Amino acid sequence: MAARARTAPLPRLVAIDCETTGLGRDDRIVEFAAVTLDPLTWEPANEYDTLINPEREEGARRLRGVTPSMLDEAPTFAEAAPALASRLRGVILIAHNLAFDARMLACEFGRLGVSFDAGAGLCTYRATRERLATACRRRGIELPGRWHRALTDARATAALAREVLDRGRDGPLAAAGGRLPPLQLRLDGAPIGFGTAQVGRVPRAPVREA
Repeated sequence: MAARARTAPLPRLVAIDCETTGLGRDDRIVEFAAVTLDPLTWEPANEYDTLINPEREEGARRLRGVTPSMLDEAPTFAEAAPALASRLRGVILIAHNLAFDARMLACEFGRLGVSFDAGAGLCTYRATRERLATACRRRGIELPGRWHRALTDARATAALAREVLDRGRDGPLAAAGGRLPPLQLRLDGAPIGFGTAQVGRVPRAPVREA
């Protein structure tokens, strides 16, 4: 009897969004969200969201409804890093402008002496060449609540990914950095055509005094 072919486990798909104090390398993340998708259906399976104390005053200006006092009470990136790492390690990242989110995460982890490599990932901006709000509106995807909040944008990115990245091997997915069959991710023992996110060992964060 022929041996049954071994099938590699399906990789986790995680749509992320980082809200920041600005666009420069010295800017900081002030909110992070991750929406884990079912690898077969690309439907949301789990969500994570946290404000992050940027340890600088100008962090709340771009976030609607967030006050400086809310950020003062939020964990620092060092304190949130273990939770973030557990959600990012070994996954296929999806983001609207993945290069930016990956750079901000690499900078934040780098301040802790931790290496971060986003892998190839999937970028909905590269697939659409439109701002997130425009791309969603064109496809009837609702941006509920407060736009430019991390969880709202991560949810919208997850929905947008399903619309623009599952059109087959020769569709918009090719423009997003690689090719995968729609909604299947059947690996059949072969390595996936995308690098996956790798996060180095995260040191224990120092305890903040009250």
